Amino acid sequence: MYSDKKYLSRGEFIEQLGYSIEEAIELGIAETEDRLFFEKNIERRTAVRIIHEYMKRCLNLPDLDDISEAEKLKDLYDCHICVNHIAQVFCRGIMNEYKPGEFGLKCYISKEEAKNIAKRINDIRGLTC
Repeated sequence: MYSDKKYLSRGEFIEQLGYSIEEAIELGIAETEDRLFFEKNIERRTAVRIIHEYMKRCLNLPDLDDISEAEKLKDLYDCHICVNHIAQVFCRGIMNEYKPGEFGLKCYISKEEAKNIAKRINDIRGLTC
């Protein structure tokens, strides 16, 4: 279904969490837009939304109160809807800076980065189970 490429699609990213797109939408960790763009490369801003919703809805993790560490990201406020998603995922160490001082909202997730994200999520999942 997916071509062998450097970047992950939205569908592949959601499947790494262990859900089909339909299950992810039903759980509230994905949106209808994710189904529409299922095979498109996933941007970092979309990945943080999905990860943050997954942490809240599936792992029952409360949001961190102190997100001051994320303030160093120059592009933190480039997407006002994304701010808390980015801050929560960044401050938990699930996703790092794309380059120093920048989150890289519109940059794509590589397969290598996705492996690291999955490992960090599994580490957190192990602590919550």
